[in-house]
Amino acid sequence: MKWSPRAYDRACRDYFERQVATDETLYNLCRRYPDHKTFNAVFAKVSIIGRTYATGIERLVPTHGGQSDSRGVSFHGAIVAARATASHSAIADSIVY
Repeated sequence: MKWSPRAYDRACRDYFERQVATDETLYNLCRRYPDHKTFNAVFAKVSIIGRTYATGIERLVPTHGGQSDSRGVSFHGAIVAARATASHSAIADSIVY
């Protein structure tokens, strides 16, 4: 796709008209829970940000039942949060929101 100043301007307008409040809300969540040391902080961010942007991070967790596994986002998000807090590093806390 070729870059176009007109398309860029349109995308910027769309962002500020429709999406900026969502991003501000998510950044506020990250400011309120800045660490990656506690399960609750990581789980909140994985669950809410992952679903908002449809990242599918919870689907990267291997399951016993394959794609038909019925444990859902909460279960897989909990695994992601548990693994993130277990492998916590100083780099994660250096991220500025």
